[in-house]
Amino acid sequence: MLRVENLYKAFAGRPAVDHISFEVPAGETLCLIGSSGSGKTTTLRMLNRLIEPDSGQITLQGLNITELDAVKLRRGIGYVIQQIGLLPHLDIGRNIGLLPELEGWPKSKIQARIKELLELMQLDPALARRYPHELSGGQQQRVGVARALALNPPFILLDEPFGALDPLTRTQLQDVFLELQQRFGLTAILVTHDLAEAFKCGHHIALMHQGQILQHGTPLDFLKQPAGSFVAEFVMSQSGEQLLELPVGKLAGPAPAKWAGQVPEGLSGLSPDTPLRQALKILLHTEHSALPVIDSDGQLLAALLRADVGRLL
Repeated sequence: MLRVENLYKAFAGRPAVDHISFEVPAGETLCLIGSSGSGKTTTLRMLNRLIEPDSGQITLQGLNITELDAVKLRRGIGYVIQQIGLLPHLDIGRNIGLLPELEGWPKSKIQARIKELLELMQLDPALARRYPHELSGGQQQRVGVARALALNPPFILLDEPFGALDPLTRTQLQDVFLELQQRFGLTAILVTHDLAEAFKCGHHIALMHQGQILQHGTPLDFLKQPAGSFVAEFVMSQSGEQLLELPVGKLAGPAPAKWAGQVPEGLSGLSPDTPLRQALKILLHTEHSALPVIDSDGQLLAALLRADVGRLL
């Protein structure tokens, strides 16, 4: 678990991060979202001590990070940035294997790890012999994620990792991240300015503005109970087409009490992975106020409410 308590950082006397607190349970992803200058990246950089806070405390797995060796701390935390930051004079294999090499891994283990990570990122292992400029932007970003995972970190930071990519590649890499997060139980913080990305990738979302966290909750919390006018306006300003591919499981809430824990007769259940676009088509052709969300065995999990979809779109 990561815990941040009363974290504060100022530059030239002006608060960049203003006494914020939050927790990220093990195996979950927190998305930090907000406009440019809201304090997202500064917060992220304090978590691996690229920037030292002026006050407050950060504990990772129960340890105060200021009491840890900074280099060892950073090597134990995966870090992915939008600019990717691959070393242009090293081939892809060396870029991925550099940290294991610095840690003294034997060459055979490093080569096996490089091959494993390239396959994990759905890249041809033969790309290990190429250089960054020979890869597409999407391939380079996959390599950036692979490099961040090289030492099997339990915790990973991602700073606008997909923001510079075309929409299709961005969606593909979001899916790859979600698969990795679920497969390895990664604890992650993902910085983004994109509400759809935050809704899709985050278990919880923290919306920052002027260095403060205005609201911390689930995607459904942001739809049903925005904490003030700024939050409501931020959500509405980004609602629309890009959110239609969200899985309905992210937006579903408790089923109506009148259903008594059962899927109502005459209603077909939706998988949690069903895109919102598909659910919307069903809602447009029915008078029902909610659609059931079911598991693979047909058991009722939750409900997608027409009113919640209306708030989003």
